[in-house]
Amino acid sequence: MSLFEWFSQLGNGTQAILIVFAAGAVIAIGCAAVEAWKRIRRAELRSALTNRMLDEGMSADEIARVLTAAHLSGAEADEKARPNKVVDPEVRLVKVLTDNHYEPKDVSRILAAARVGGRVDDSTYGVVRSLATAWASTKNIVEVLDARRDQHRTASDEPTLSN
Repeated sequence: MSLFEWFSQLGNGTQAILIVFAAGAVIAIGCAAVEAWKRIRRAELRSALTNRMLDEGMSADEIARVLTAAHLSGAEADEKARPNKVVDPEVRLVKVLTDNHYEPKDVSRILAAARVGGRVDDSTYGVVRSLATAWASTKNIVEVLDARRDQHRTASDEPTLSN
């Protein structure tokens, strides 16, 4: 007896139950495969980012701070749930960039452009997050950050009126 013959001999209710369970199993296997692929891809990105930062001569402290973002899961959701918890904007920035699949060399370029006075501030994080979630190119993000920095420099160089 073939599988098809066996299946056709079952009642309609039994057939429906078997189909539902088979569909559930296929969905579960698919979800597990996607999750495994995500973990592998994140490990590849983290490794490449670490190598890139080492090649650029970043200090161990800078590398550790950037890699902290890889361990965060839902940093923005944590912030809303626990408003007293402070998360470094640079860490949040790296998380947003890696979540949006920017390559390690692009993350490094954007971080370099985003640092003002050696740090990333909250407003810069907001600008980059908006651009990254809209899939802006690395070149465009860096250009916006450079123009923003030049605009701030020009504004601070302008003389102020005193009483």
